[in-house]
Amino acid sequence: MKKTKDPIFLLEKRTERHQKRKKIRAKSDTEKKLPFQNRKIKYLCSISNRHANDKYSEKADFTVPRNFSLIENPDETLSFINQVAKTITLPHLKTIYFDHRDVINHDLGAELLLGFAASEVKLAAANRNREIRIVGHYPSSERKKQLIKALGVVKRLDLDGHRIDTGEESLEVFDFEGAPETVYRSGSEDRKNRCVRKFVEHINACVSHMGKKLTTAAVESLTTYMGEVIGNAEDHSGESRWYVYGYLDEGNHNDEDTSEVHFCEIVIFNFGKTFSDTFTELDEESFSFKVAHPYVKAHEKKGFFNSRWTVEDLFTLVALQGNISSKLKDQNSDRGRGTVDLIEFFQNVAIECEKNGENLSRMSIISGKTTIFFDGKYRIEEKDGMEVIAFNNDNDLKQQPDRNYIKRLKQSTFPGALIAIRFPLESNKESLEDSVDNPPAEQDNGN
Repeated sequence: MKKTKDPIFLLEKRTERHQKRKKIRAKSDTEKKLPFQNRKIKYLCSISNRHANDKYSEKADFTVPRNFSLIENPDETLSFINQVAKTITLPHLKTIYFDHRDVINHDLGAELLLGFAASEVKLAAANRNREIRIVGHYPSSERKKQLIKALGVVKRLDLDGHRIDTGEESLEVFDFEGAPETVYRSGSEDRKNRCVRKFVEHINACVSHMGKKLTTAAVESLTTYMGEVIGNAEDHSGESRWYVYGYLDEGNHNDEDTSEVHFCEIVIFNFGKTFSDTFTELDEESFSFKVAHPYVKAHEKKGFFNSRWTVEDLFTLVALQGNISSKLKDQNSDRGRGTVDLIEFFQNVAIECEKNGENLSRMSIISGKTTIFFDGKYRIEEKDGMEVIAFNNDNDLKQQPDRNYIKRLKQSTFPGALIAIRFPLESNKESLEDSVDNPPAEQDNGN
């Protein structure tokens, strides 16, 4: 008599095959939604959990926020950029429309990331043999329009008839994307050192518009600090890719902006791990964990933590302090200086560039869901042998910081770390012998 197979066994086998087919179909569906997903668009899509427009839409209309600024309005700005990035999931999309006409305030960082998002969506469509048209209205201000053309969405899309000559005399533009190089030629600079050298030249060109120049000491310091910041991006982010941009428009555009103050803007960012991630991943026995954890214990004991102030926010603040780094090996390590030194450098530049005693300089650091705002009220000071900026009146990291300066993003996040700097340059061609110095005494700034 022929032995029959166990029907239960057959059912299990069929179920197993069915589950495998479901996984394959699910993977296929995902690939259809995101057919060409490089790292940039992956991170831009992860900024927020908000969904994209109607999946059957052929057109996506976007009205750019009135305050489109990573420095002054990071939450709404990042959320908006995320909505643009997520149009990559719309299979029928044919047109994206941007309306900048309501924009009153914008900055370099916001326009850069918007350009990144739009260009990556367009590239993804092209790799599926689909064409997406990107059209829109400029703001009425010629000065704002110039930034969009020089480094914003128009620049990223390389639109015919809208490009401008970034080499014209009134513009200073810096655009550098970097990554570690695996092959070196004898006697040549790697990308990091080339970026640092060119960036210092860019800053010197910017301050020359106000009849000033960086001193030799300031050039050496800025070179060191920028090298450390880029080195930190390579070491900490996990992505080893970084972006540095600079912009100054000193042209007279004869529009509604009649101010004689021109602003130099700088944006440095990388995708990947946040400042907080690098600390939360530490082994409890590591030296870095033991340095940072007492601050967590102090805040826990005092009941500071809540939905508006978290361990993640505290770690982000701690990461900015002099000689505190997730890469510390022992108490003699000299890691953890790059960002704090760069902050201090531009604090000093801002003082040199004050107009009528008014500090118009602004700076923001965004990492994860934490944003830290600088306007000169709180400054870096030496305390117990360490440079500290705690954003409270006692400059004490074990006390709660001013919530007007360190905030938790509600609707968005930045998957990595971003530094945005904006400081005024008042034209003064008569004082060509003036120089922008870097007052602090000599320090050991090794990486």
